[in-house]
Amino acid sequence: MLTITCGHWVAAGYARHSVGGRCQHESNSTLCSFHWRWFSVWALPDDVRGYLLPQPGWIQSDDPLIVAKAQELVDGAIRQVEAVDAIAAWVRGNIAYDYTFSLPADASSVFRNRSGVCAGFSTLTVALLRAAGIPARYHSGCVASAFPNN
Repeated sequence: MLTITCGHWVAAGYARHSVGGRCQHESNSTLCSFHWRWFSVWALPDDVRGYLLPQPGWIQSDDPLIVAKAQELVDGAIRQVEAVDAIAAWVRGNIAYDYTFSLPADASSVFRNRSGVCAGFSTLTVALLRAAGIPARYHSGCVASAFPNN
């Protein structure tokens, strides 16, 4: 995930100066007043740039419907965190959990069905982020409770 911090970008452990933009320092926090979409993807390291690409059959960030929705969701976002929040909130608020586990989990299917399991929520979120120009990766795993069942 690409994080913008005061005119620098930090991704996957890398930090470099951004291309353009100016920073304003207000009180104890640092805010960047640049529009995050001005950054060139070629400024990203090769291993991060891959997180902008679609994965056919799984993370279809090039699906025209997903691209259009991503553009709609991030329109007006000044900072990248606003774009990420808008995408995550839309997925949370518009995709129902498929308790039948019968629907495909790829991003395009979840978008069209408006329903999916946890993997589908993740693939759609990643596809929307990538379509908006925000590097994102899919990671799967399980969470185990630290508390025994009562």
